[in-house]
Amino acid sequence: MDRENKLAQRQRSSACSKPAATQRNSGQAGPIYIEPRNEPGNYDREVFLVLKEFEPTLSRGGDMAQDFLAPAAHDKALEETGEAAMRASLAKGMPHGFEVGYGLFSINGRMLGQGEPVRVKLGERVLFHVLNASATEIRSVALPGHTFRVVALDGNLVPTPAEVPVLWIGTAERVSAIVEMNHPGVWVMGDLADDDRDHGMGIVVEYAGRTGKPRWSAPKPSKWDYTRFGKPGTAAAMPDETIEMIFEKNNAALDGFNQWTINGTPFSMETMEPKLPIRQGRRYRLHMRNASDDIHPVHLHRHRLRVDRDRRESHGWRAQGRCDAGRLSGGGGGLHSRQSRAHTVPLPPATAHGLRFHGVVRLCVKQPTFGARQWHGKN
Repeated sequence: MDRENKLAQRQRSSACSKPAATQRNSGQAGPIYIEPRNEPGNYDREVFLVLKEFEPTLSRGGDMAQDFLAPAAHDKALEETGEAAMRASLAKGMPHGFEVGYGLFSINGRMLGQGEPVRVKLGERVLFHVLNASATEIRSVALPGHTFRVVALDGNLVPTPAEVPVLWIGTAERVSAIVEMNHPGVWVMGDLADDDRDHGMGIVVEYAGRTGKPRWSAPKPSKWDYTRFGKPGTAAAMPDETIEMIFEKNNAALDGFNQWTINGTPFSMETMEPKLPIRQGRRYRLHMRNASDDIHPVHLHRHRLRVDRDRRESHGWRAQGRCDAGRLSGGGGGLHSRQSRAHTVPLPPATAHGLRFHGVVRLCVKQPTFGARQWHGKN
């Protein structure tokens, strides 16, 4: 953690990791935090949590539940495009493509019950910085009897802080949220998935003077909606050019693994052939459509992504906010980032963790000018 960088104008959090293969095998990933020059200090202390899984395995098929995303509606025509391709593949005798699963889970390198608890006092305001260090998984975090007041996404202060019962955190995403400690006890703070939590994805939160077995209780159903943190009604600058992009899946096409394409072409590490003709200084709108049944994190290194509009705009809706990594649900979530750094917007399958985006998402991209070198460990 770099707490001495006096050049920092605002809060920033990022993730660092070793190369992808090493990270997946050894779990060597962690947060970097730069304090803002003017820290309001409206909390009593900070706690950093790094979520990571181990023992990867392969299986065929199996979709992640995406009912936590808002809005829930998908673009039916786009969704049918992806499903028709899958039906055609299965009709040819192809199996479902491989999916990655995990056997063990951890927070700060320890499985639930194996590390020191987070010790708190009644009335404390604790600022949690939560990093999802997974290369493939979307994670949820809940603390029974408490709510999270989200104040920053990927190190960018949100225009409208809001309270939520559950944090949903995409691949390599970071969320900063304040929790007021007002429900004494010994609690399990962990993932909503019982199997993942039972295999380690949790940490004990212990109030001073309280003892006993840590307790878990599931929160009431809720939706994760990035628009809650945005600023409605803010107009976006018009782009110089719009680039159409469609994300599709070729089921089990690469020795049983899925092949992914943008505009019908898979990326090649061998040729590294540029596909999008762009010029420095121009402003581009990336009109992204996800015709697959997976959520896709999308990252344009060292550039700013501004979620500008989605298909709900036809209903008179628009919201603006800033984040590096955000999942856009089936209709897309509208976050407009005036100053967000490079980063990740998970496209829901026909939106995000699958991004199921069968919805339409438009992003404006502008190349930033950096006073200092910045890099981000999203793989």
